[in-house]
Formats: sequence, C-alpha cells, structure tokens
Amino acid sequence: MENTTATQTDGKTINGVRMMKHYIQNVQTGAKARVRYSRGVLLVGPNGERGGSYDCVTLYGKDCLENLSRVLSSGVQNDSDMQTDYFENDRFRVWPSSPMWARAVELATR
Repeated sequence: MENTTATQTDGKTINGVRMMKHYIQNVQTGAKARVRYSRGVLLVGPNGERGGSYDCVTLYGKDCLENLSRVLSSGVQNDSDMQTDYFENDRFRVWPSSPMWARAVELATR
C-alpha cells in the first residue's frame, strides 16, 4: 500500500497529492485536476499579514470546471459570484513553509 502522508521516494507525491507539470492527483481517491503553476510575490502573507512581500507558488485550475477541492483537502480559494456571472478558476497557494514548496517551485520554473 502506498504511503500517502509523507513525501514518496520519487519526490512527486507530497501529503497524498501527486504533483505533475499539467495536473495534480489525490492518490487516495484518484481525483485529478489540470493545473498551471505561477511563481510570484504577494503583498499579503499566508495568514493575512500585510506589510511585506511574500514569495509563493499559485496553482490555478485550467478552467472553471477543474475542481481543486476534490484533490486538495483545504486551502482552495475561488471568489466566483454566480449572481453577477463572474467566474474564476480555483486557486491554491503554496508557501515556503509548505512541504510542497520545493516541488511547486520546480514545476513553476520549468
């Protein structure tokens, strides 16, 4: 049985999520979502703190139908507003303190 709570020996599976260049996959459920990676600096930190610049990698669902919350257990953000017909893709931020950081940076810079 595959260990889903720690980094696997291939370095691609972290905390039960397999991170590949064009998709992420929950190894327990098999759920997949197509993503793109973007590395950048934000003015708001991981806990909402302001007054600095914070390095992060953002995973974006490739389209509105890609549901990252099926793959990731928490931290998925989507500010769509159905009443005004404003739709945006799911996004998930990876911060330097995350065990996913090294893999996310690798994929964002490819």
